[in-house]
Amino acid sequence: MRRFICAILGAIFLAGPMRGLAAPARHVIIISIDGLHEADLTDSATSALLPNIIALAHDGIWYKNASCTHPSDSFPGTLAYLTGAGPASTGVYYDDTFCRSLVGPGGDADSPMGTQVRLTAAIDRQPRMFSGGGDFDATSIDPAKIPLDPARHFAPVFPHSYLKVSTIFEIVHAAGLRTVLLEKHPSYAIASGPSGAGVDDMYCPEIDAPVALIDGKLVDGFSAAAGTRLEQIIHNLPMVMAYDDLKVAALLREIGGQDWRGRPRFGAPGLAVLNLQTVNIGQKSLAGGIDQSGGAEIVSRELTDALHHADGDIASIVLKLHAAGIWDDTLIFLTAKHGNSPRIGTATVAGGGRILTTLKAAGIELAGYTQDQIGLYWLADGSQTARAAQILLALRDGPDNPGIDQILWADSLKAAGLAGPSDRTPDLVLTARPGMFLLDLLSKRAEHGALNEEDTHVPLILCGGVVASRHGVVVVEQVKSTQIAVTALRALGLDESALQGAKAEHTHVLPRSGM
Repeated sequence: MRRFICAILGAIFLAGPMRGLAAPARHVIIISIDGLHEADLTDSATSALLPNIIALAHDGIWYKNASCTHPSDSFPGTLAYLTGAGPASTGVYYDDTFCRSLVGPGGDADSPMGTQVRLTAAIDRQPRMFSGGGDFDATSIDPAKIPLDPARHFAPVFPHSYLKVSTIFEIVHAAGLRTVLLEKHPSYAIASGPSGAGVDDMYCPEIDAPVALIDGKLVDGFSAAAGTRLEQIIHNLPMVMAYDDLKVAALLREIGGQDWRGRPRFGAPGLAVLNLQTVNIGQKSLAGGIDQSGGAEIVSRELTDALHHADGDIASIVLKLHAAGIWDDTLIFLTAKHGNSPRIGTATVAGGGRILTTLKAAGIELAGYTQDQIGLYWLADGSQTARAAQILLALRDGPDNPGIDQILWADSLKAAGLAGPSDRTPDLVLTARPGMFLLDLLSKRAEHGALNEEDTHVPLILCGGVVASRHGVVVVEQVKSTQIAVTALRALGLDESALQGAKAEHTHVLPRSGM
């Protein structure tokens, strides 16, 4: 029933009282439907599956030319709208990245400098537990699995302390407003910012945990009966739907003045950030996505169900805001951390192993690397960067290119806005040809992380009673997801100049937002 409420939504979009230009909103909600493309809202094959989201777009402010960060990975994508800045300022390039100034877990003064920094289930106390082994928050992170900082007497570097700039959570929390984070790994405690104090209520169930769906509930191997068949959530669409429903239910409780568990709190949060995964998995699954036949698009059953489900989740949130009597004081940002590519068809593998063996054969050692839809490479000897780039250019331009497209280093890396802290910035960044991955095994039909249009052209809609007077505004000028951060603070009447990354990158409020 929640999927078909466009008529009700139309009634909700009546202009309500505003508190004045200094602080038009009392509540800000940022929702990322990971994987959703702007094209999904304009292509009739998919837009018909999103009636409630399309209603929000038509009754709010629709930014049709919005882009997320480069690389278009989940962590840079999230930090964009939490800090107002990209990787060059945040120092976070990927969910699996590298830092030259830290040592690995358990290291000491004799350990080599430089380590992979993982912001994934790999740092959970119990990666196979739905809670991550803690309370679905920073307590789920195992200090024995994270890097150490020699400059701070080998103190453990938790995700929040790895971040180099402040977040909107810190600023909203400091203003005395309650803050809520609903994400997909405990490592998203990074949102609390360098102070570690930004998020008041955090519910981040581990999406990579193997679970079973029993009587509509997700249970992990620590709760299920012996012999229960377990499967990773991300490999089973009904499980992903149940997973998203848990976080949506938590947000509905928060809107009603409770915490995510349902315990009474003092009113709805000033800032809530929600991540939804159903569309992302519906696109990436080998059985999902969109194919073409005879010039016609065929949307898979998995993606059809995923889009319907996400649309219904958004409808539920809107109805709850109305029922709670706070719609008029709420500003919603509806966006995506990233798209996925290819949007239509199935990717092929480029054979990233050849990139590694080619460099090694030339005597170029890597200190660390990440290969997915994009390749990030940190050399053991940075002075070899230009030589490594020339070797890879020759491989790309030769008769047996494994799928390399762009090769960025030195000035071209700087021109792409990716040159940041010297201890964090990769020496080389490679992108794959369209429709290819820098992998050796195809386990999914689409992925994100690259710099291309399909990965980075994301939807961005501002809606809620706060912008009701701007009904039907369409903005075609280019904007960035980083602008969400400063616009959110402006809406709450808070000083966006306290966002260090946004200040460094001169990030402005979204145009025509009325903020």
